[in-house]
Amino acid sequence: MSSSRSDDARTRNRAKIVAVNGHLRQLDQAADPALAELVRGGPLRTPAATAPEMLVRLRGATASGHPVPPKLWHSWEIIGSDLPEDPAVVPVSGSVGCSPAATAAWLRTRPEPSHPSLRYLNAVQSRSGGLFPVGAPMPHFERSWIINLFHVHGVACQIPESVLSSLESALGDDGIAAGDGLPVDADDTASVLWALDVHGRVHDLDPLLGYYDGTRFFTYPEERTPSPTANAHALEALGQRISRRAGDAGRYEAPARAARDWLIGAQSSDGSWTDKWHGSPFYATATSVNALATYGGPQARPTIERAVEWILDTRQGDRWGHGRGTEEETAYAAWILGLSDSVENRADIRSGLAAARDTLIGAEVTERTPALWIGKDVYTPVRIVRATCLAVLHSLNRNDHGN
Repeated sequence: MSSSRSDDARTRNRAKIVAVNGHLRQLDQAADPALAELVRGGPLRTPAATAPEMLVRLRGATASGHPVPPKLWHSWEIIGSDLPEDPAVVPVSGSVGCSPAATAAWLRTRPEPSHPSLRYLNAVQSRSGGLFPVGAPMPHFERSWIINLFHVHGVACQIPESVLSSLESALGDDGIAAGDGLPVDADDTASVLWALDVHGRVHDLDPLLGYYDGTRFFTYPEERTPSPTANAHALEALGQRISRRAGDAGRYEAPARAARDWLIGAQSSDGSWTDKWHGSPFYATATSVNALATYGGPQARPTIERAVEWILDTRQGDRWGHGRGTEEETAYAAWILGLSDSVENRADIRSGLAAARDTLIGAEVTERTPALWIGKDVYTPVRIVRATCLAVLHSLNRNDHGN
């Protein structure tokens, strides 16, 4: 039951498909002519590499009252329980696994208005205009990502001491999670340690080194699908420390070098990177290129320029990305172009940066922005995406690109 979050995602997807097929069978049995078209195609096929037996075991365990790891509470609506408010599950500030869906499934019946979990659901829903996000609140994820974005792109701002203190207080011996109720992971741990270090709050990096296996950083124990972005953030946290405190180099140089080498080796033949936490290669590529450009040394320069070539090849007028392109992916593309040292491509790079600037000037990031981030479901962390577009635009304006 301790598989990685990507393996959990496969189990959840399998569970959803099984549930849909169950509904289709019920419609078929109902023999309603108005519904015949819906079931004509037959059951949905489950994707390869899923583990239906794992889902059966998990559901059987919860149904018989056996506790499951807190890591899986985030998906309680999938693994479920026949017992309302299962005592084996302990909500944090009212939420089960930082998930509105899991919390609602755990409650099952409408409790008293004063119930902490009902108050949590009402508060989350009111902030989202009636809808529910995939996970909330995730302050450590949002705050550290935005702090680091502003640092990377030179956005002058004063981070409130209370925000930095909140990150410090949530940081434990095993790292930090995106939000209370979620398991700790390397990605958020690296991002928080990096953000704190940049602002003078120096902490031992042992929580991050706990995710190092000698060749790369894993996001969770027993991870089967490594994450380039988690390794990029680990490289940035380590590189930041080495650059500021030379005395720590002997301790952190080896894992930093391993993360760099693993990232270089993970680049696709077309020059991009892909990652399980985001549906767009532009995010993974921007994150990897920034880490390598900042802390990868001269060995990483050819890798960076291959990514730049890929960006130039995937331009769609004044945009980049899925379909006709998105503002978010365009921001990542401009970020990558801005890190190039290429003289040969200078004119094309400048043209691309000018086009991206025109797009980002009019960027409007809302809850309806295309959902490209991947967790239990696809979602858009609106604050982070908005901060990305603004930070990249600030960098373009500061460097006078496009004028």
